[in-house]
Amino acid sequence: LPPSRARRSSSSSPGALVSLGRLPSTASTAKPATSSTALLQMYSHSGIEKRLLPDMRRGRVLFIWMGFPCTSWSMARRLTHSGPGPLRDGGAGLRGLPNLSEHDEAKVALGNRLHGFHCKESIRLRIPFALKKPTYSLAWLTELVRYLGRRGAEFYETHYCQFDEPWRKATYLLCYLAPMLQQVLRVCTGKQGFCSATVRRHLQLNGLDEHGVFWTLRAQAYPQTM
Repeated sequence: LPPSRARRSSSSSPGALVSLGRLPSTASTAKPATSSTALLQMYSHSGIEKRLLPDMRRGRVLFIWMGFPCTSWSMARRLTHSGPGPLRDGGAGLRGLPNLSEHDEAKVALGNRLHGFHCKESIRLRIPFALKKPTYSLAWLTELVRYLGRRGAEFYETHYCQFDEPWRKATYLLCYLAPMLQQVLRVCTGKQGFCSATVRRHLQLNGLDEHGVFWTLRAQAYPQTM
């Protein structure tokens, strides 16, 4: 939900389901309507973090879906000419590489801030949640994720091609008290690059599309049927 709707969802009634960070599907459009960076900035400026916490503590929130775009955490960022350069690495630069531009530093800081949005408080209050990121995301290497695992959160996997997208895009959900999600998630069992759902080759998320948009950016959006 956008920040304004997330606010109403969390306070208008007891037992709200709060969805954060979802981008609409853009597979058939020339350019995403809302960029992932713009969406993260909307949440940053909306104050939703502070507004949601009191409702969580009053028992008004039943479930939180944390689906913020991977953006600065993405392993798809490589030192090549076919995509944007890396902002982090899996070692000392996990919280951000040195010598980044001011613009990229802001991306990293925002990603650090929103990663695991209220996860620890959700566990303390026993509020079910799902934290969604691509399977190959540097976010899974953080100490927060190890802590959540020790407290009972479980990894579930799904693939976007099983929800009518041309790319496979393996995605993990780190779920707490939400075993029901495993029943609706699907994984591709196709071999040699072919999709088990469509029997077509998966579209590879390399480089730019015909409109000059990175395929990795196009694939950040959720499938419409998911």
